[in-house]
Amino acid sequence: MNNLKLILKEMGITQKELSKRTGIQPSDICRVAKGYQTPWSTWIRKISEALNKEPEEIFPGVEPELCPYCEAHGVIYIIK
Repeated sequence: MNNLKLILKEMGITQKELSKRTGIQPSDICRVAKGYQTPWSTWIRKISEALNKEPEEIFPGVEPELCPYCEAHGVIYIIK
């Protein structure tokens, strides 16, 4: 469960506009908003930056962690 659909409505932003801001396909935004798809870590970051919200506000239960594979990725988000 996530708050993406509610936040978009509150902010007056369409899924299509969010897609343009993030570079994520509109169909993927739709599936994430409906809870049909778990977002990738990079999507969580892009969506939260585009909406100027903390990842935890949009995706409750998400926890930031350092990437265990390399420093290049920096922080990744894990939904628990």
